[in-house]
Amino acid sequence: MINRLNAKSVFSQNTEVNPRGPEAGDLMCKPDHTALVFKIYPPGADHPRASDTSIPIFPGPRVASTQLTQTEYFRADHSERRPTVHFDYMNHRGEGTPVKQAAELIYFADAPQMQMDAFQFRRYNPAVLDNWIDWDGRGDPPH
Repeated sequence: MINRLNAKSVFSQNTEVNPRGPEAGDLMCKPDHTALVFKIYPPGADHPRASDTSIPIFPGPRVASTQLTQTEYFRADHSERRPTVHFDYMNHRGEGTPVKQAAELIYFADAPQMQMDAFQFRRYNPAVLDNWIDWDGRGDPPH
């Protein structure tokens, strides 16, 4: 019985690099962490919530894990934004002390910077997901 699927398994066995990534629905992965990309912004685009001063700049994983009620962050200061693809992603800290149970929405991450931080944009590989176009709807879907 599998109790949980960890980031290492998602990274090494269940996904493949998306050569067009980041795209909405991609997993931003490295062997010890996975997050879900949900919105993409082309180079030069502003974030729709850029003027919302209630959303702090991401303080780093250690500090964010202690901010138990804070669930939204901007990844970087807008004034330092580079003209690259940016994206929003959903993150969860997982296990730790203290345990931050709420997922976080991280806005306007810089795609090239995240890649320099060893993240890859990955999608589930065909062995994991199948759209079953060859299935007639009777019995179990083909593998």
